[in-house]
Amino acid sequence: QSLHEQLRVSTKDLELAKEKVDSVQTELIVVLSIFAAIVLAFSGSISVVGNALSSVENSSVFKAMLFLLVSGFIVFNTIFLLMYLVAKITNRNIYAHCKTSDCSCGENGQPKCCGINRVRKRLPYVFWINFILFILIILDILAWHFNIEYLFIPMN
Repeated sequence: QSLHEQLRVSTKDLELAKEKVDSVQTELIVVLSIFAAIVLAFSGSISVVGNALSSVENSSVFKAMLFLLVSGFIVFNTIFLLMYLVAKITNRNIYAHCKTSDCSCGENGQPKCCGINRVRKRLPYVFWINFILFILIILDILAWHFNIEYLFIPMN
């Protein structure tokens, strides 16, 4: 009887190991595909930005800055999204480690916080880079609107 029981347990363990190997292969293919997408997104965005900057030669500084800032915003968030997908697929945690008790929202009876506050607490690097890019875009649009070109050194 113990041999039959051991055989049944070993067979069950073998089936679990086979399922795990199959899922690891799928995860590996997905992760490699996403990393390839990251490389393509980065190299493609660099070539687009380079071509666009060469064509804005006769344009104002504000248009070039706006284009660069919006391109940076899109590229950063696209690459972060792809990295986030890799982390989710591989069951890794990319969130910042909290050093204070008020980092998590809605836990231990705390009220739920809004999405922006949650991103600020759990993904501070994403929040601050997007915040700085957004502020720079607003400042560039305001400077373009009020035509404050004397603050900049001419490009030629």
